[in-house]
Amino acid sequence: MNQLQHLLLKLNEECVEVAFAATELKGAKLNANAIWQLADKAVDMDLEINDLNAVIRLLNKFYNFSYVYDKKHADEEFIRQAMHKGFEYWSDKIETHCLEVAKLSSKAMQFGLLERHPNLSENNLQRIHKALDDLYIAITVLVSKFNLPY
Repeated sequence: MNQLQHLLLKLNEECVEVAFAATELKGAKLNANAIWQLADKAVDMDLEINDLNAVIRLLNKFYNFSYVYDKKHADEEFIRQAMHKGFEYWSDKIETHCLEVAKLSSKAMQFGLLERHPNLSENNLQRIHKALDDLYIAITVLVSKFNLPY
């Protein structure tokens, strides 16, 4: 395994950890008797997001991964339509998008970042960027709408 593959494996791992933290956060939210637990789980998710960001910074620095989340490119219409959705919806979105990034990073480990499936117009790197955008949109909405740390 080369260094790029190792960092893609770490990207996969950190996404799974963010997804797990989002699942635990949702469970704490559903347990209305434990407000302290919700705060504790929100901090856990924040730490996992920071770890994910660190891996992305390493990929950007050493492998021209070139990922930067730009809120201006977020799908404003989607956010507007989905803003009324509840806590569980947004935590589910985080889980889903984390798993998508994990799946795509596994494909990139096997076939390379620039590999493109014959039936798709985007290569693995572009698909990972898109999935990360979706993930960060869900994180941004969950954090801002429900006053969580991040």
